[in-house]
Amino acid sequence: MRLDVKLSVMYDISRQKAQDALKQQRVLVNGQIVSKSSLEIKESDVIELKSREIEFVSRSGYKLEEVIQKHDVDITGMTCIDIGASTGGFTDCLLQRSAKSVTAVDVGTMQLHPKLRNDPRVNVMENTNARNLTVKQFEGLFDLLVMDVSFISVKLLIEGLNTLIKPEGLLFILIKPQFEVGEKYLNKHGIVSDEKYVLKMLNEYRVVFKSLGLAIVDCHKASMTGRDGNQEYIFYLKKP
Repeated sequence: MRLDVKLSVMYDISRQKAQDALKQQRVLVNGQIVSKSSLEIKESDVIELKSREIEFVSRSGYKLEEVIQKHDVDITGMTCIDIGASTGGFTDCLLQRSAKSVTAVDVGTMQLHPKLRNDPRVNVMENTNARNLTVKQFEGLFDLLVMDVSFISVKLLIEGLNTLIKPEGLLFILIKPQFEVGEKYLNKHGIVSDEKYVLKMLNEYRVVFKSLGLAIVDCHKASMTGRDGNQEYIFYLKKP
C-alpha cells in the first residue's frame, strides 16, 4: 500500500492532507522522516504522523507561515490587508504572528471562519472587488499586503493595490499558474502542461513587480501544491 493511502486509512484523513503532511516532513517511517507519497509500505513498518506546532483555519495559512519563517519576518504590530481572504488562512497566520489588525477582503460572502469574523482585530470587507479598492476607503496605508486570489490574474490587481501600501511596506503574493498562463496551456486535469510556461510567467511577474518599483526578496516555491495539484509560488516583495 502507498504511504499516502496508508496514512489516510490510519489517521482518517483525506489523501490530500496525507500528502501535505509528507511535504511538511511530519511523517516518520521506522523513525525516519519520509516525504515520498508513493513509497510502498510493508505491514512491519512503523508509521508516525507528527502534529503541527501551529494550526490555521485553512491550509493556505501554512503556505504563508512557511515563507515568513524562511525569512524570519516580524509581523508584530503591523496593519495588514488580505486580498482574497476566503476562509482566512492568511489572516489567521498574520494574527497568530501578532499583527495589529487585518482587513480581510473577498469578492464572496460568509466565507471567513467565525473565529476570525468575531475577532476585533479583523475588519471584514465582503462582496468587495479588490480592483475597485482605493486609498480613500481606509484610515491609512498598510504595513503589509498578502494576496491569494483565484480565477483572476494578479496582474489585473497589483498596480492599484500597490498604492495601499506604506513606503517600506511588505507584500506576499501567492501566484497560481493555472490562472495566469491561459487555458490552452492546461491539461485535462487543469494542471499546467509544461514547466516552461510557468518559468515564463514567473519572469513576466519579475518584470511587472520591478516596473512598480517593488524589490523582489524571494520567489518562494510553496511546499504544498494547490488543491488541484498545481505548483504555487509566493513572491516576497518590499516597497521602497
